[in-house]
Amino acid sequence: MKTVSECGFLDRENGCRVEMTELARLPRYHRQKIPGDYLDAMGHMNVRWYMALFDAASWQFFAAHGIDEAYIRNRQLGGFALKHHIQYNWQKYSRTSRLPSGRDCWEDPRGGSI
Repeated sequence: MKTVSECGFLDRENGCRVEMTELARLPRYHRQKIPGDYLDAMGHMNVRWYMALFDAASWQFFAAHGIDEAYIRNRQLGGFALKHHIQYNWQKYSRTSRLPSGRDCWEDPRGGSI
């Protein structure tokens, strides 16, 4: 059985469905340093900023697939997120997050990343 840190998508009934090594191969569409005002009183990133980062990454995802502002304007077509699922497997206090790649990845200031 995989530990939580080895599992990228944990299904409570069926266990680990996708391993972190599989998620690590997915492309990253957004990377930014997390400013202090994104953090709550406990030093965790507030959920509203997860949504803002997912939104920023979504536009880069669409553009990477040819759906940019001109495409949307000319065809009057676009995309949107129907649902969001955030699974908090662990918390880190770092200021760097790479989102989304099917996971959120916090770089540990002591070295390495999860």
